[in-house]
Amino acid sequence: MTLKAVARNAGWLGLVHGLNYAVPILTVPVVARALGPNTYGILATFYAYATYAGVLTVYGFNVTGPRAIAALHDDDVHALSKTVSTIVSAQALIGVVAVAVSFAALSLIPYGDEYRTVGLVVLMHTFSGSLLPQWVFIGLQRTRNLALIQLVIQAVAATIVLVEVRTQSDLLLLVTVRCSAAALILIFSLAELARYGIKWCTPTKVELVAAVRRASRLFFSAVSINLYTTTTTLIVAFVLGPVAAGAFALANRVRGAAAGVIGLITQAVYPFLCRIAGREETHEEAWARRLFLRAIVAISGVISLTLFGFAPFIIWLAGGRAFQDATQVLSIIAFLPMVAALSNTLGRQTMLPLHMDREYTRIVMLAALFGVTSMFFLTHKLGLRGAALGMLGVEMYVAGAFAVALQRRKSILSLFFKYR
Repeated sequence: MTLKAVARNAGWLGLVHGLNYAVPILTVPVVARALGPNTYGILATFYAYATYAGVLTVYGFNVTGPRAIAALHDDDVHALSKTVSTIVSAQALIGVVAVAVSFAALSLIPYGDEYRTVGLVVLMHTFSGSLLPQWVFIGLQRTRNLALIQLVIQAVAATIVLVEVRTQSDLLLLVTVRCSAAALILIFSLAELARYGIKWCTPTKVELVAAVRRASRLFFSAVSINLYTTTTTLIVAFVLGPVAAGAFALANRVRGAAAGVIGLITQAVYPFLCRIAGREETHEEAWARRLFLRAIVAISGVISLTLFGFAPFIIWLAGGRAFQDATQVLSIIAFLPMVAALSNTLGRQTMLPLHMDREYTRIVMLAALFGVTSMFFLTHKLGLRGAALGMLGVEMYVAGAFAVALQRRKSILSLFFKYR
């Protein structure tokens, strides 16, 4: 994969990520003002809860999938079809069970009984989005058509939301539109893969079990990462109530949308790093690796400084004066994109291609164990400010632990500079 190919792939992935974040963000001012802090907090709580079902559906295949494709010959369509069919089947089976269990336990979260239908639709939305085989398009370097599919469907969904969502009573309509868009994107994406010659090959039980086992270690790391990221919204909802959860969710949504810019680079570079890991790099490959990793950290730094400097204006623009409590949250978690980009560079972009799965998983599991406990304590003692400080502190620990673990294997400076 040449630098030109990686850049082209990154460009189309940029459109994909831009759509995933920009379209919802464009509708946030309308949705936040229509629902108000209380109902917006309820909606955020449901989505935070549904993330667990989403993590179960992804399971770790978003990492092992690109690895598997990178190991195949480009012209081996049968092997590619088998790989894709096996992973998608395993995801679907796990996801159906996860959604069923999550729906049965919906009453355990705040407002679960009162908004049961909304909760189910949110679960289905998350399931559809998690099952999207974006990793296949990335591995094949054919993200253009995926981006175009999302462009059309997301634009139509956003238009409906902007026109129809006006009051709190439109909550069910909102989640239904979002869920329908995710389902259509999934269906058209699978149809697009068929056009590439990827045919359905019914996997055997042995193949399914083997695929699940290969991804199991990374599944635990994905669960752990989810625990110290999205769980914070649930903690705020339990400890401080729906209004506070709404304020926290809005600030975190803005932060996530801004940080999503980094996703276009990291996802495009990951298959490239998998291909060159463990062998001698060419001069062009080494230069490209250093360039992209530098870009990830530099751009994230600019994003963090922008969020911090303009936090009050951004929150006013996104939600209005009713969400003013979100300003203090955004001022703190504004530094998350920079810290998270560093930990992503050291962890996902470097440790995983080097198959340092065990060290990676151990670090994020410890972060989940101590992170959730500390965030609950800080939220109880300091309110929204404590929840934000807890999130930032956990991510700083992860970045530091990754640095220590990776330094034992190779020089961290060599990731960014020509270093001997």
